[in-house]
Amino acid sequence: MLSLDQIKRTQHFGRRPVLSKRESPVPLSHVYPAVHEHEDGDPALGLRWARQVRRKLRRALKRPFPQDWRQHLAKATPWWSALSDEERTRMEDLIRIFLADKNFEGTRDFEPTSDMRLMIAAQACLLILGLDYAYYDDVGSIIISPTIIRQRGSRQLDGGIVSDDPIALAGQAVLHGPVLIVWDTVANESRDPRRGHNVVFHEFAHKLDMRDGTVDGIPPMSAELAGRWASVIRSVLARLRSGDHDGLRSYGATNPAELL
Repeated sequence: MLSLDQIKRTQHFGRRPVLSKRESPVPLSHVYPAVHEHEDGDPALGLRWARQVRRKLRRALKRPFPQDWRQHLAKATPWWSALSDEERTRMEDLIRIFLADKNFEGTRDFEPTSDMRLMIAAQACLLILGLDYAYYDDVGSIIISPTIIRQRGSRQLDGGIVSDDPIALAGQAVLHGPVLIVWDTVANESRDPRRGHNVVFHEFAHKLDMRDGTVDGIPPMSAELAGRWASVIRSVLARLRSGDHDGLRSYGATNPAELL
């Protein structure tokens, strides 16, 4: 098992660090960046809640990753068995931290099961397998609905168009807020991954995009990479809007954020 404090930053990706292959993906100082330790080990912020959080996360990593979790992920996902031993170890650390750190709640009287929480945590963590866990420090709660939610109210579309039509939500990521996931959609997409749809990937990709406080389809990265990324996004958007989907859903043509 990897230690929370076993890390040195050796690479950087814009304003956020990228972990080298030998580093732990879940250093304590990255879970809540404002609560870090000086080199002498004294807390920079002597807050009781910070110490409680750190103890909770340490306890999560001390508990072995359950074998039935491994079996469930191997059966329910097409990618778990394809991970290397090193990647799987990192994923198991990330999943335990994610489940201990994030609040899962159901809509109304719905109570999410442990398997639901595990599946959502695993897919969310796959997106940050090579990144810093702090990319999700803006995710406090994951709200799980058993079925599609119909959202009513005015909303603005591209081009300044305002629509009052209700929309069916399979998921939603809120800037500085929670992530909504519809479990029926997760279950259906897991049964047939060849469809190429994954609501957990989609919504948590939005949260990565939101790391810099904007929703523009450009997650935090260096200025050089951001320029190249924006150029690619514009090119793909143009093709989608001209009818050349090239394996992508037409919904991706909505705007750069949805394309991401």
